[in-house]
Amino acid sequence: MTSLSPRKTGSHGSTDLGDLRRGNLSLVLEAIREHSGLARAEIADRTGLARASVTTLAADLIDVGMVEERAPAQSVTPGRPRVPLFIAPFPFCIVVIEIDIDVVIVEASDLSGTVIVENRALHARATKDPDQVLGLAADLATKIINLLSAAGHRIVEVAIVIGAPIDRGGRVIEFPELEWESMDLAALVASRLATFDGPVAVYNEASMSTLAEARFQRQARSSPVRDLVFLGSRTGISGGAISGGTLLEGSRGLALTPGHIVVRPGGTACRCGRRGCLLAEAGPTAVLSNTGLDQVVTLKGMNFALEQLVVNAQVGHPETMTELRRVGGLLSEVMGQLQAVLDPEIIVLGGYWAQVLPSLEIEAPPHVEVVATPLGERSPRIGALETVVARVIQNPLETARPFVDSNSHNQ
Repeated sequence: MTSLSPRKTGSHGSTDLGDLRRGNLSLVLEAIREHSGLARAEIADRTGLARASVTTLAADLIDVGMVEERAPAQSVTPGRPRVPLFIAPFPFCIVVIEIDIDVVIVEASDLSGTVIVENRALHARATKDPDQVLGLAADLATKIINLLSAAGHRIVEVAIVIGAPIDRGGRVIEFPELEWESMDLAALVASRLATFDGPVAVYNEASMSTLAEARFQRQARSSPVRDLVFLGSRTGISGGAISGGTLLEGSRGLALTPGHIVVRPGGTACRCGRRGCLLAEAGPTAVLSNTGLDQVVTLKGMNFALEQLVVNAQVGHPETMTELRRVGGLLSEVMGQLQAVLDPEIIVLGGYWAQVLPSLEIEAPPHVEVVATPLGERSPRIGALETVVARVIQNPLETARPFVDSNSHNQ
């Protein structure tokens, strides 16, 4: 459970009243998002704020459209009815664009995480020149943005998720699957969104998946998960780690790259220049080739081929089962190495690994729980949404102000 406490004053009891109010608004909004349906008195109990203060702060959040009241619950005791508060499904929303090796997915969600609309399309995997892929992404996003705007929604941010390392300046370092290098992806997409002039940002797919999994596990267990590792395989192999409650990123977004952990010294050549990396030995390209699905990749794309691999595993196809046990053995070795360095309490498997977890026959390290993601392929998009929402919660009125100012100018 997230720890909530009222903001403290500064030295000698002095404080900036604006900062104090902003912090208390954040506390109230966070409590409502983490525990939908709380009444004002319950928010006061959870945050330590005075009930009168919660009433005023909740009114502010209702006024700007971030929180809504719903019908009072039936009361069996005398007195004022309990009025539950929820994150408002309208008007604020976030658009997330996910760029994968052969597909672009665009979805819009409200601040509670409910998906409003989604669209996706295969792209031509045009390597080296990103124009075709980014043009498709912008077209899909523009259609959704126009649809949302026409309905009166207010788009807080367009977040781009990609399975590539991102430097501290927000640039994509490389995306080997499409042979992209050193590009300002956010700027390139923003320049193609003719009907949106708000913020556009780019996020690493593995990091976003890791954050999404950590939040889910925290809510499911009603306690913080301070040490977690995420390992996923969709079009490559990705990973992320939460250590001591903090996402590990590294100077170039490469804090955890499990695909380049050597599992077979002197083995298959890897694109990183070494031999025997997990990606080269057990990445999706190798697995699909070893199970006779490489032609399916050529004809229908890697995501479709991986879906077929999962179906083959579900029916117990002998060649598939043998290959998955081999992959599971290599994964078990990697998990052992990660335990020695990071000591996680839980390892979450994503991508197709989550769908075939029993067939992998993983030997989990001692004291480590290995589970399949409950979030499915939406995991990185959920993580991006959570990241943006976390910023909104830190300063909700500042998020709302541009839209309020815009409405004032238009009146």
